[in-house]
Amino acid sequence: MELKIYLAMLLIGGSSYCFAQTGTQNEPSKDAFITQFMQAYTANDAVVLKKLLTNGAKITIPGKSEQIAISKSDYLQLIKQTGKEQQSCSTSYKIISSTVNALTAQVYFVYSSYAIQNTIKAENKSGTWKITELIKAFMPGSQPAIVKQ
Repeated sequence: MELKIYLAMLLIGGSSYCFAQTGTQNEPSKDAFITQFMQAYTANDAVVLKKLLTNGAKITIPGKSEQIAISKSDYLQLIKQTGKEQQSCSTSYKIISSTVNALTAQVYFVYSSYAIQNTIKAENKSGTWKITELIKAFMPGSQPAIVKQ
């Protein structure tokens, strides 16, 4: 009788554990989110970038003498002006800090003579990752690629 109770408890406990594990697998991963950003960026895909940015996203781009803050709509307008085209660059990223609902990452786009470093801050709200802040910086010369972490 004790064996049946023990087996029943083991079965119930195991089922609960498996259910809990598979429930978290349906959440969007940070890696997939960052990869989606890299793919949209290298393809100049304003439609996808619009979905990845929050409405009030803070976007900072390099100016002639200092960083310039622009709106999401101005940023997307710049992307649209260039038009969809696949950029020839290598990509990599490094997650700097991460919690369940927030992350900060550096995303690199390395071209033949320069690199662009994008620092992104993102939040996970209701199961959807969105970029709240995007800071772009140009790095002269060819930069070594950073291995995905």
